[in-house]
Amino acid sequence: MAENVELLKIESALMGKMPNGIAFDSRRVKRGDIFFCKGKGFKTEYIHQALKRGCCCIVYERGRGIPLANEGVWVEVENVERVLACYSARFYGEPFKRIKSIAVTGTKGKSTVCAYISSILNAYGRKSVTVKEIMGSESRLTTPEAPLLHRAAAIAADSGYEYLIVEVSSQAVLRERVYGISFDYSCFTNFGKDHIGENEHESLEAYRKCKERVLSAGKTAVVNIGCADGIKIFKGLENEKRCITFSCTGKADHYCKNIEMTDHGCDLTAVKGITGEEKRLVLSSIGRFGAENALCALAVCNDVGVDAEAVFKGIAECSVAGRGEVLESRDGLLTVVVDYAHNEMSVRAVLDGIGAELKGAKIYAVFGLPGDKGKCRRGAIARLCAERTDGVVICEDDSAEEGYESIRNEMMRELETACKGSRLTTSAISYIQSRREAVESVIRAAGEKGEKAVVLVLGKGDEDQNRGCGCDQRTEKDFIICQRALAEYDGNRAVEEAFEKADGKRLVAVVGSDEAVKRSLAASLGALRGSGVKLSAVCKRVDADSITRACFCEGIAVLECASEEYNGKTNAFEGTLELFTYENDVSVALNNVLGKGDFDKVVYLDQGAVKILSGNIHSLRLREGRAREIVENMPCAALEAALSGLRSGASVAAVIDGREALALAYYCAYGSFKGAEVRKDDEKCAAS
Repeated sequence: MAENVELLKIESALMGKMPNGIAFDSRRVKRGDIFFCKGKGFKTEYIHQALKRGCCCIVYERGRGIPLANEGVWVEVENVERVLACYSARFYGEPFKRIKSIAVTGTKGKSTVCAYISSILNAYGRKSVTVKEIMGSESRLTTPEAPLLHRAAAIAADSGYEYLIVEVSSQAVLRERVYGISFDYSCFTNFGKDHIGENEHESLEAYRKCKERVLSAGKTAVVNIGCADGIKIFKGLENEKRCITFSCTGKADHYCKNIEMTDHGCDLTAVKGITGEEKRLVLSSIGRFGAENALCALAVCNDVGVDAEAVFKGIAECSVAGRGEVLESRDGLLTVVVDYAHNEMSVRAVLDGIGAELKGAKIYAVFGLPGDKGKCRRGAIARLCAERTDGVVICEDDSAEEGYESIRNEMMRELETACKGSRLTTSAISYIQSRREAVESVIRAAGEKGEKAVVLVLGKGDEDQNRGCGCDQRTEKDFIICQRALAEYDGNRAVEEAFEKADGKRLVAVVGSDEAVKRSLAASLGALRGSGVKLSAVCKRVDADSITRACFCEGIAVLECASEEYNGKTNAFEGTLELFTYENDVSVALNNVLGKGDFDKVVYLDQGAVKILSGNIHSLRLREGRAREIVENMPCAALEAALSGLRSGASVAAVIDGREALALAYYCAYGSFKGAEVRKDDEKCAAS
């Protein structure tokens, strides 16, 4: 292999010494690193920067017009990307020869299949990991650059993992990131028109050839023959290597039947074609592609020797962030789907995957499109949205060097052209650059209409960065944005319901010295205005002034009275807080107040906790319980805290967002918090 000769040239130039590391980005060169000049947009200043930072050798490609400097060690090669891949493998001790590897390629489904395979193998006791799990956010590419990929494989092998699962994009093949790697299994999920353009593949055929190269690099090819391109690839491989087939649409080594789409995924029966063995699978992934992804993982793991029970367990326990995640409002009117879909094929799959129960619902899409690549997507997605959605909001995504304005203008033109005579109208198309504001506005608008609606938040999935103009900006993940927006919607609806049922109630709250709690009290009063509920409070005299100030900000007057002087007669009126003060003992103060007044409920607010006083309201039986951690500044945090605490039998629930009025409003209306549902996520509660 020609690259071996060039590796010898590098070793000779370095006089047999190994560099400290491998660099391909001049900004990240460390002293003693070897620097490879790669990339279409490579600039001369990158070399100067690498030399200044202390690189030990510069490897460049013949014919690229790289100006040689008098300083440094220089090595010329024929193909710098291939040499980088081969040198990386050698530098990290040929890690792919020390671990079993499974590659997954295809237009759609790579991340999901990798996650399924890893989950199944681990459920069976085969220690497995994905490259994405090892790399985290260090690599922003689907398939990391060769040095990072081989380093990840070395980490996995040295850590005792038996299997490494790799997403392999067509760009990774085109840029030779996986050059020289022989995978144990190479999987093909599906194929669709994508990544065709100036900075990507020159044609659809060139794109397909990259997928075929991945399968050719595998000892065993696992191929989806449920699509025409899969059949073509299979026929080209079946005489060359061992192949395993799967399909959702016909007979194969592994196929499925009885597919039933639901709002939250799909239900199917997987069949092993050779033996006829059947296994029912329930998937959280929506649409037919979800079934294909499961079959692909099943085909690989079955060949490894995993039993059916581990397959079922692995898939059931696997959730893929940013891929087909579904959220619902408490009233069932709004369904939000978060998906990485970023081309026509994947957007169509999400639309097709909407369950029967949501047919007829209004469909709104929120998405952005990346700059400088996949421009063929734009017109195709616009036409699809025009045919099948009722509203579109374009927002930010990775702008690259193209910039938001150019992307926005082109996409708006495409949508306006596509919507002529279609379901989508021009008045239902808008642009809000901030992704968070775009999502929140659509969910808010859909909720205000009071009709059944589906909001599709597409394109970013689990990503938390916007990349462009040489600068990466940290952003919130789509799921978190949607979760918070739905919580706000749920909170508003719950307060409205509380107003309807709360007429005539009287509540007394015991307030501590925590400033957030005081703001919560004031916000609660503001929210309850007009509901017919009267909210009084008991506090230490030293805290009366700050409570008065907090109430003033909400437009609420305070009528202060010493608890020992309260005679049971109230002068409180709408928009006024009765504030009973005490010097030392809260129990004495409460007994003074409760013994003379007619209150429906008592809530104790103190230092980030809500303590529900139980039993006879006149014989204060304060029960201690445990607090539950809540995400700070999460809408409905107070409600969520009280809910989770009460449901687990606790009498203490955390409140850490002083702006939330929902807990008190709910308590006023219902006397308990049992009317809403709670979603548990990573030991932290988030309103659902």
